[in-house]
Amino acid sequence: LIGGYLVDNWNWQSIFTVNVPVGLAGMLATLIIQKEYKTEDNRSFDLSGFLSMALFLTFLLIALSEGNADWNVGGWTSQFSINCYTLSLIGLVIFLYTEFTVENPLIQLRLLKSLSFNGACLVSFIFSVGMYGSTLVGPMYMQSTLGYTAFQSGLIFLPLGIIQGITSPLAGKLSDKIKPMIPAVLGMILMALSMYWNSWLSLDTENLRIVSLSYIRGLAMGLIFTPLSTMAFSGISREKMAQASGIYNVIRQVGGSFGFAITGTVFIRRYIFHTAIVGQTVGLLAKRNAPVYQHLFNNLIFFTKLKSGRPGYSSAIRVYNATLQAQSMIGSYLAKEVYVQAINDCYLVIALMTALGVIPLIAIKIYQKLKESRKS
Repeated sequence: LIGGYLVDNWNWQSIFTVNVPVGLAGMLATLIIQKEYKTEDNRSFDLSGFLSMALFLTFLLIALSEGNADWNVGGWTSQFSINCYTLSLIGLVIFLYTEFTVENPLIQLRLLKSLSFNGACLVSFIFSVGMYGSTLVGPMYMQSTLGYTAFQSGLIFLPLGIIQGITSPLAGKLSDKIKPMIPAVLGMILMALSMYWNSWLSLDTENLRIVSLSYIRGLAMGLIFTPLSTMAFSGISREKMAQASGIYNVIRQVGGSFGFAITGTVFIRRYIFHTAIVGQTVGLLAKRNAPVYQHLFNNLIFFTKLKSGRPGYSSAIRVYNATLQAQSMIGSYLAKEVYVQAINDCYLVIALMTALGVIPLIAIKIYQKLKESRKS
């Protein structure tokens, strides 16, 4: 909401200033509340692991964020993107080798041997892909199709955050009474359904439908966050909790970057596809004098006759102007329709990917039951 206000009244770069006072307040609260403690073991800092991880993540995120940039003509297969992939892969190989060979690794990758932690990280990655992808196409639809300002779009999606804030602690309490698997699965299903229902948007979609779907999405996000964290850290010892939290958050953030990249790519590809289809259709309408085209053309001819009193305003000019206006009006409408169809395709892809997140949760449940049956 604040970001939308800043975009409307200043520029999009100003939205990053919102994090400055929040970050300063967090630092101050940490200094006041958090107590410093020292561990008995004096471990050396894994500098090589830190640098290799920085190399891996930096160039991976650059490749994902700049793959669809206007200046990057070649897209994902451009020389720039390939160079980023190569450097990122080199960083990953060095990082993995370092973490498995040094005495005090930066991140205990052996934590991924835990099925519950591994599965929760995978689900978190998939969920982040869908969540961040939806935050990209949602405002695009509101602003480019319906003509909303950035601030108005923020108002529409404001209930999503409120409902999530209310639902998250309730889902945490529910996870204490029942297995966290249940609210997590329910949340992923609701998230996938909300994305699927969003794939039926049109130029005439009512605000009530958009807001209602954002309510469902906020409820789903609240049901997912806390139970998924509970699943991830339930089998982790206190000494390894900090490293497990780091791995979990990194995977979630990388998933968000993939979400932006995948959604942006799908939108561009589907927009080009629908534009080609609609272009052929418009050509056929004009050639065959389809009723919708001819009706609009005749109305414009009648309208221009009202101006026929002007000197030199001949019948040929009226026909020419009416033809241009008819093509322009139909083209403008169809351009918006193509835009919406591309957004709907993005939501459908997001829905399918989110639905895949249920599979690891079910697999963990089946594995746990098999493990319990073997013990008994």
